[in-house]
Amino acid sequence: MSTQRIIAGIDGSSGADAALRWAAAEADFRDAELVALMAWGYLDQHPIPGHEGFDPAYGEADAEEAAREYVARALGPDHRAVTVRAVCDLPARALLEAAAGADLLVMGARGVGGFRGLLVGSVSLRCLNDTTVPLVLVHEEHPGDPEGPVVVGVDGSENSSEAFRWAHDEARRRSVPLRALYAWQEPMGGSESFGLVVDDAALERAAVETVEQTATTDGDDDAVEVERMAARGRAAPVLIQESGNAALVVVGHRGHRSWGRIALGSVAQQVAHHSRCPVAVVPLPS
Repeated sequence: MSTQRIIAGIDGSSGADAALRWAAAEADFRDAELVALMAWGYLDQHPIPGHEGFDPAYGEADAEEAAREYVARALGPDHRAVTVRAVCDLPARALLEAAAGADLLVMGARGVGGFRGLLVGSVSLRCLNDTTVPLVLVHEEHPGDPEGPVVVGVDGSENSSEAFRWAHDEARRRSVPLRALYAWQEPMGGSESFGLVVDDAALERAAVETVEQTATTDGDDDAVEVERMAARGRAAPVLIQESGNAALVVVGHRGHRSWGRIALGSVAQQVAHHSRCPVAVVPLPS
C-alpha cells in the first residue's frame, strides 16, 4: 500500500498553526507523509518573527526560512518529520494544486488577515468549493473532543454515502464511535399549505429507513460502533448541535460533478462556518 499524503496550509497565523497540529496528529493516525505548504508572493510576504515589514529583496530563501520557523513554532522542537514547501503563487491555487493526488487537505478556517467576525476566510472558502480531495477545516477556538464520536450527515444521496464511507474509516483509525445522522422535517410550507395531512410518524419511519440504508458497511465490521440517528430539524443546525462533543463532523458535497461550487447557505458551508469541532468536507471521487 502506498504511503498516504496530507497537505496542510501554513501562513504564520495562529489558526494555521492549530490546523498544522491537527494535521500532524492525523498523519500519526494514518502513518502518512505530512507536507506543510506556504504560498507567498512579492506583495504577500511571510516574514520570520522579528523581521516584520516589507522587504524589497524578499525571495524564495526567505519564504522557505519563514515556513520552517512556522512549522517549528506550531509543532515544537521534537516534532514529527514534515516536508516543508514554500510556493510562489496565490494561496488557494497553490493548495489545490498541491492537494491533487493527495489523500487530505487541512486548513485553518481563517488565515493571515482574517478577523474574528469572519468565521471562514476567503482562501478556505475557495478551497472548500473547488477541492477534489477531502478537506478538513480547523477552527482555532474549537479543536474538538479527541475521544468524541465522528459525526457524519447522511441523506440517502451518493454524496452522503461517500461521506459515510470516509467517516467510517476515520472512526476506525481513531478507535471512536461513528454517529450517522439524518435530519428530517415536514415538507416546506407545512401540511396546511395544500390542504394535506402530513403523517409525522411516517416521515420519521422513512427517515430511519434512509439512515439505515445509507449508513451501511461492506460485510460485518465490529471494529467501529455505528449509531444511526434520525433527528427532526434542518440538517445544518442539527449537525452543528452534534458537533459540540464530537471529534469531527463529516459532510459531503457534489463538487465538480454538478454545479462545481457549494451554494451559499448549503449544509456544507453552514457547518463549515459554525461547527464547534473540525469539519471534513468529502467530495465525490472524480
